[in-house]
Amino acid sequence: MKIGKHFFGSLIVLLFSILSCSTLLAQQNLPLKFQSDEIKWSELCWMDGLDSDDQRLYLPIQPIIVEDTIYLFKNFYKTKKLDNIYYGECGYMVKKLNIKSGEKYWELQRVYLEFRNRKIISHSKLSGNNIEVVLYDEINSTGTTWAQSFPAHIVIDSKSGIIIDSNYVNKTDPDLFKLSSRGWDTFIRLIGNSEPTTLKREYGYAQLSRGNTFRKIDHSGYLISIDTVEFPSLKYNAATSRLEQVQNDSIWMIITSKIQNNSAMQVLFSKYDSEMNLDTTYDLSEYFSFPISGSKVFSIDNGYFIGNL
Repeated sequence: MKIGKHFFGSLIVLLFSILSCSTLLAQQNLPLKFQSDEIKWSELCWMDGLDSDDQRLYLPIQPIIVEDTIYLFKNFYKTKKLDNIYYGECGYMVKKLNIKSGEKYWELQRVYLEFRNRKIISHSKLSGNNIEVVLYDEINSTGTTWAQSFPAHIVIDSKSGIIIDSNYVNKTDPDLFKLSSRGWDTFIRLIGNSEPTTLKREYGYAQLSRGNTFRKIDHSGYLISIDTVEFPSLKYNAATSRLEQVQNDSIWMIITSKIQNNSAMQVLFSKYDSEMNLDTTYDLSEYFSFPISGSKVFSIDNGYFIGNL
């Protein structure tokens, strides 16, 4: 990867140019009420059977774009009480759209209005003609917020949107490995949410968490091994991090370290192989001016990242 003077300018506009420039051509194909603001078609989501003021969805991972097709992945956060109870994150949506016209080919929705049985999206990838979506499957435990979960996944036919395969572990088995709380001991992810990063593998699942930990879990939910991930050398205290699997054989991570008043910061962009062995690290600190007010990385894709640093 080469980094030049215009590197960061191109990163920031990468995804937004794809979504905006192509949709400008599609204004005539949009419903009338959206023609004055055509970029919004890519974010139009509606959970069936719920009130209009209970439609909070967010992007936990970046979209998948293939030529003129875009796959969007959203988690659902229920804000209104049901039977005097807040359910919070309790479902997800996956949909396939034409990026030029905004035409929706299909949409998959799931809402789980039962504590200890909620499911949301962790990661996804396109595998041949199928979409593999890794899920967090809430554990049968007490409490009204997410505490622990097991890994799970569904396989969606990319042409029809039908779930053609799935895998869930036996929640009643006390010997299974439990993923850490989604609010603690985890990588910092999109829009401030934090959760373990769980990826699908042939042997089952790979789970990565804060503290340089890389765990392998089989399809039944049993722990195979625990290893330590080598982090690049940091000058200051670690501040934020984000990790994405870009391809089956490459994983990219952004790590920032800074001093307390933000007057100095280090920004490292590291490439790992599929087994989380550190390959290459690029120090990008020289491309930023300090002090800064804060930092956040929104997406990593094919050697690029989009962020506000």
